[in-house]
Amino acid sequence: MHVTKEMQEKSRNVDLVSYLEARGLEVKHCGASYKLRIDRKYPGDLSSLSIFADRKGWKRWSNMTSGADAVSFLMKVENMTYAEAVVELNEVRLHGRINAGSNSMFVSEYHDDVQPCLPEKFEGMYRRAFAYLTQTRCVDSKIVAALIADNRIYQDKDNNVVFVGYDEQNDIRYASVRGTLTDVQYRRDCSGSDKRYCFSMPGKLTDKIYVFESPIDAMSHATLINKIVGRDDAWKVHTRITLGGTSDVALKHYLSMHPEVKEINVCLDNDFAGRFESDRIKVAYEAIGYKVIQRFSKLKDFNEDLCENMRLENNEKKTIVKMRG
Repeated sequence: MHVTKEMQEKSRNVDLVSYLEARGLEVKHCGASYKLRIDRKYPGDLSSLSIFADRKGWKRWSNMTSGADAVSFLMKVENMTYAEAVVELNEVRLHGRINAGSNSMFVSEYHDDVQPCLPEKFEGMYRRAFAYLTQTRCVDSKIVAALIADNRIYQDKDNNVVFVGYDEQNDIRYASVRGTLTDVQYRRDCSGSDKRYCFSMPGKLTDKIYVFESPIDAMSHATLINKIVGRDDAWKVHTRITLGGTSDVALKHYLSMHPEVKEINVCLDNDFAGRFESDRIKVAYEAIGYKVIQRFSKLKDFNEDLCENMRLENNEKKTIVKMRG
């Protein structure tokens, strides 16, 4: 994930208050600082957060973490890498205007004639991508194979996993890249990607959908459903869409194209950003007639739940083998 000096400078100058407001949070002025208004408090929320008078520096009093700018906020609160935070503040997930002095930033407009710049495909078997998804991420191998066969996943020449999204004419309009090295985090949206058409997993039922932040979480949920039901094809019943973060751009567009949907199952991450956006989606979409169900993972996300489930299963199998021995 390449970031330029200009991008770094812009990210350091972002007004943190305005950024949080653009994310949909309500910020109130309290004396010489700013606080978030949180009506429905829960463990781990940001009710202890203070943003200083310069509207950049911040401190979270509950765990005494602090920083001087929005970059440090995203790194320490949302666990982003430095590069991810810089890209986030410059272009990726902002939905609306960010006021940063003369460096005000906007979301890029969507253009129907723009196609994503896809990474070159690896020539041969996708062994690295397959191993990463099935072994490191614990996703059902048959689900991975089906998505590869459906051209929704492939391995690029640098051995990354590429997740592909299609429009209503079955044209590729979105692609995101995820690194397969376990000790290095690498992820990005490909240039020219349209967030309205993020990666999805179409199912047989059309009146309800499941909504996730990332493809791996959607695939993990599908794997867990297979385990619960006890069938390899149980995952094919429900439709799963992803947002490429927490913005609901993809959800809005999907619903506009599928008026038959009546129920939205929101499966965002079990962290501050995920819970906040899940609450916002529930209120906003119930107000226009949808049934909205919030489904949180036990751990941070559904992939962590799946990997923990696999770890416990393996330990149980080892115990049985020892007892028999």
